Amino acid sequence: YNMGIVFDVRREWDRAMELFRESAGVKERLGDLDGLTYNLDNMGMVSSRQGRYDQAEAYFLRAADIRRTLGDERGYGIVLNNIGEMYLLKGDHNRALPFFERALEIARATSFADFEQYIHGKVSEVFEARGDHRAALTWYRSGTALRDSLFNESRNRQLTELQTRYETEKKEQTIALQEARIQAQQADIQRNYLLIGALVLLTGLIAIAYYLRKAREQLRIRQAEMNASIASQERERRRIAQDLHDGLGQLITTARMYVQPDRAGTSADSEDAGAAATSFDRTTSGSGHDRPARSSRTDGESGSGVSDEMLREMHREVRNIAFNLMPATLVRKGLAEAVDELARRTAESGSVSIHVQSHGFEGRCPEYWEIATYRIVQEWLSNVFRHASAGRIDIQITGHQDEIIVMIEDDGVGLNVDDLRTGSGSGWSNIQSRARQIDGVIHIDSDPRAGGTTFILRTPVPADIPVAEAESQRA
Repeated sequence: YNMGIVFDVRREWDRAMELFRESAGVKERLGDLDGLTYNLDNMGMVSSRQGRYDQAEAYFLRAADIRRTLGDERGYGIVLNNIGEMYLLKGDHNRALPFFERALEIARATSFADFEQYIHGKVSEVFEARGDHRAALTWYRSGTALRDSLFNESRNRQLTELQTRYETEKKEQTIALQEARIQAQQADIQRNYLLIGALVLLTGLIAIAYYLRKAREQLRIRQAEMNASIASQERERRRIAQDLHDGLGQLITTARMYVQPDRAGTSADSEDAGAAATSFDRTTSGSGHDRPARSSRTDGESGSGVSDEMLREMHREVRNIAFNLMPATLVRKGLAEAVDELARRTAESGSVSIHVQSHGFEGRCPEYWEIATYRIVQEWLSNVFRHASAGRIDIQITGHQDEIIVMIEDDGVGLNVDDLRTGSGSGWSNIQSRARQIDGVIHIDSDPRAGGTTFILRTPVPADIPVAEAESQRA
């Protein structure tokens, strides 16, 4: 179809007609009646230019019938105008005028102003060709006036469109400005919220830091009070142990000398006995009382043996009590020796074998550290001895560059660590208190089903402990 129009413009009408007929056949097969009318209309105009007016009229009339069938009044009016132009081109002015008049009525009825102005021009040409110049001028002027009206209307429409566009753009600019202001206000609000949030967060952090500092201070005070209490308890333990050893222990030894004087020189406690005798002599001299006669012991030999055994047992208990309160070995020789002696005393029951090893440090530690660590070992051994039914216990004390590790392993019944931590007994609480005193960390590995327990205490190296570069082992 479009190619037909090109050849029509180029005045190659045979080729244009061929293409229009081909396009019309396609449109007719497709049932495109609207498209078919365009082809018929163009075929009619090409036939008119070729001077084939009867053929042109046939094409135009068929196109007009289809337009009326489709209800396309404007299209029908255009076809009538084309028929009028065909007769104008043929020179049959009288037959052309009715078609122009009918097309003009349709243009006015359908408010087709541009088409109406065009028909005015054609009617003017008809009267000009007929020699009626007055009528031709009248129709020309009406066409010109209508063209000017259309121009003014178009111009007004364009001005209206420009005004509308201007108003629209102005409103859009106003809206954009308002949106920008709103966004700026929202940004200010968000910034204020952020500042408020930051202030609240900062206040919260300051409050948290204050309370944490206060809590740490309170914890430090409680720890200092606890350390002071523990230190006071240890001093009292040492005093009582010393009093038991120097007072009651020596009195029992002296009593044994008078019960069994012949054994006094061979007693394992001869050193205590000599000190006790000296002390007793100082106490009884000048009192006006003589010592009991030795002959009186001969009469009660069997009774004195029993009395001596009872006094020996009393002396042993006094020494054990004094040892538990404050081992003299711990004070004189340090942690490793004291733990070794504690192991020997604990193993005297014969039901458990205890082995002690120390590696990596020599010399003495600060007294507070030795006492706290010793009490932890003592409390845990007591727990194992009472509850684990162990046959063997291994104790290792290992010194490293930055920490000291105390590990106690037993092959007894395992325990539930959670039950230990939530228990109501004071032993675990005492262990924890002692560990905090020396900044120690405790780890317990145990399984009630598999048996066996490993207790590990890790503490930082005290500032004045000499840590050995080479390990020394003692069994």
